[in-house]
Amino acid sequence: MKVKYKALGIDLGNGFIKIVSQDKTLVEQAVFSYMPKADYSLKEVVSYNINGSNILLGQQAIDGTLELLSAIGNVDAISRYNSIDYFNLMYAFIYKFANTTEDITIDNLVIGLPNNHFKQCSVELKKMFENKKVIINDTVIHIKKVEVLPQPLGTYLVEELPGKEVLLIDLGQGTVDYTKVSPDGIIVDMFSTEDGVKKLHLDLLKYLADLDASSDLKLEDIPKIIQNGFSSLKGLKKEINELTVNELKTENAKRLLSPAIQRYNYLNNFDEIIIFGGGAEVYKEQIKDLSKELDNIRVVEDDAQLSNAKGFFIFANNLADQSVTLVENE
Repeated sequence: MKVKYKALGIDLGNGFIKIVSQDKTLVEQAVFSYMPKADYSLKEVVSYNINGSNILLGQQAIDGTLELLSAIGNVDAISRYNSIDYFNLMYAFIYKFANTTEDITIDNLVIGLPNNHFKQCSVELKKMFENKKVIINDTVIHIKKVEVLPQPLGTYLVEELPGKEVLLIDLGQGTVDYTKVSPDGIIVDMFSTEDGVKKLHLDLLKYLADLDASSDLKLEDIPKIIQNGFSSLKGLKKEINELTVNELKTENAKRLLSPAIQRYNYLNNFDEIIIFGGGAEVYKEQIKDLSKELDNIRVVEDDAQLSNAKGFFIFANNLADQSVTLVENE
């Protein structure tokens, strides 16, 4: 017996992996640890055996004491997507998402890349996963067909914006993607900057370290602290000043529109400016302040972090009838 997905959308970014199928979703930090062979028999952990290695995923890796790794890393675009780490992480999270010991078949998988990596890496990424079979914990995962999209187009498909000239701003962990789409659904322009939410996370980690140099907090702890609120963080030698935290958020948020203004001059010419991605939730209050100056700007309301993956799932579902007609302007 096999578990079969007709369509699956996956957004594997610098910070988080997001997976969407017909009936469920997964959002988890895209980090992992390789386990030394001596630890393979540990009963208290759930590990994933792939390509001769056992790995810990997501929060379990963060909570552990082993070296914490990211498939994205600090290498150049081509190397990161050709790496065995990226390959292993993608398949291991698919296995975790499916939560089964039965063999898994995916008929149509749609994944995304940041704008500045799409032209350079999309063909190779498609080759890496298409019509491949991988064994994890004795389970065979077979991905049949793969399509790769620029990440922001997932949200465009979810928001249903035909007839409008829109600017899509995808606030990711590492990059911010800007995509201009014409009223007839043609990508007119797209570019990226390296001003993702990671810069804020680094600022916040430094601030917390200044409050308590003995703290063992890691960069990967910051998203959970933001989600739960800084008041949930106990035991620091000095008290957290929420005003300082908000000032750091405001300082980082101010950079969001500058690249678009430099590129397009007048942002009020767009019918809509739509902000999404994990950073949209982090900067929600700051974006509200921006909307006082630009009445065409808004944040995706329904889980901004998942919106790209939801769109990838829509695209995967429509591959058979070719009902999605977005094309890139040459």
